[in-house]
Amino acid sequence: MHIQHGDSFVSNTRFNFVSTKREQTTTLARGSFELTHSLYQNLATTFHARTESIKNDNSNQKEQRFGLDANYQKTDLLGMNISARLGGYYGYISLDSKAGLIEITNEPHVVPFAGDVLLNRRFAILSSIIVTNDSGAVTYNLGFDYEVLSQAEGFTQLYIIPGGRIETGDLILVSYQAEVLPSSENSILGLIANVNVWFHGFRLTHFSSRIDYTLKSGSSDGFLADSNDTLTRLEYQHNFTKVNAVLSLERRDVTSGVFESLTYTLNQSFAYLLTDNLQLDLRLTGSFSETDGASTDLFESRFSATWRTTFGLSLQPIIAAWRRKITNASGLMQDDQYVTAGIEMRWVYRKIWVDLSLFHDRRSTDSSNTKYDSVMFNLGRRFK
Repeated sequence: MHIQHGDSFVSNTRFNFVSTKREQTTTLARGSFELTHSLYQNLATTFHARTESIKNDNSNQKEQRFGLDANYQKTDLLGMNISARLGGYYGYISLDSKAGLIEITNEPHVVPFAGDVLLNRRFAILSSIIVTNDSGAVTYNLGFDYEVLSQAEGFTQLYIIPGGRIETGDLILVSYQAEVLPSSENSILGLIANVNVWFHGFRLTHFSSRIDYTLKSGSSDGFLADSNDTLTRLEYQHNFTKVNAVLSLERRDVTSGVFESLTYTLNQSFAYLLTDNLQLDLRLTGSFSETDGASTDLFESRFSATWRTTFGLSLQPIIAAWRRKITNASGLMQDDQYVTAGIEMRWVYRKIWVDLSLFHDRRSTDSSNTKYDSVMFNLGRRFK
């Protein structure tokens, strides 16, 4: 619910309820409230509060948090455009558990540049993991869209496979089962800082978040771990007459408990507008990441053409390939290669839309060769 309070105040109230039945029934109830005050033309502050409850046969988890954010935007400051955010929150989380498993439903994650996603819960049951898109309509395939990697102290990492259906920046939902740990109560302290600077085609982005948990009562062998996520990206964009070129360099450092990952990524993309209805896109990506147990070199290329007709039909043939080399702590190397080719089609008529995708994938590893053909059809309607 969105309400405008005078000229400078805006409030948003939301409530969600989800009930999921797999081996057991899990219910999630979440409510949130935000109040934003526009102090000046360039500065706004937001007070936010959230409460959440997750219940099933084996556990009852409750969480409450509240915080304050400040957002600043300034245009044409010595030729620069600047946006900045500084915020923090404090909360309380309790877990009343029994023996067995807990159901995690639709845990949201935004796919980072290098494609590594760390699940929030420790001791996940790997065979129970289900990954979907943000609406839940598309279920992604293990081994073709993502991989599952076990990390130290019970952490689980999803690795998004380049060339699959999951792209950088996508919001994915992950459902899984995890071992229930002893009951505990913890306080939460979170800090977030973000700054963006634009100057004549250059863009500098720095983002940092930190979450600290303090045990108040119960077992110290809980499912929570202090985390820190820092990202710095430098990007340059240049527009020619019909060509748009982007070059970016990124460094990302993620720490969660004893797990630590450091990734450097270089990305180049080119978009060429051949006609008003036809655009060609080429993307080249190389990244190097290092964890305590392995280092990974990844190289990806992706080419696509987008043709939009005058009667609501768009066609996009795609061909992509990537190669990944993983070297573990003992020096053993794993070499993977992946090639995908296909076409995506969308037809829109008034409030109705139809999606159809056809793809042929081939993956080669040191020990196997796999081929995979997929057909996906979606029919939707807007009701606004």
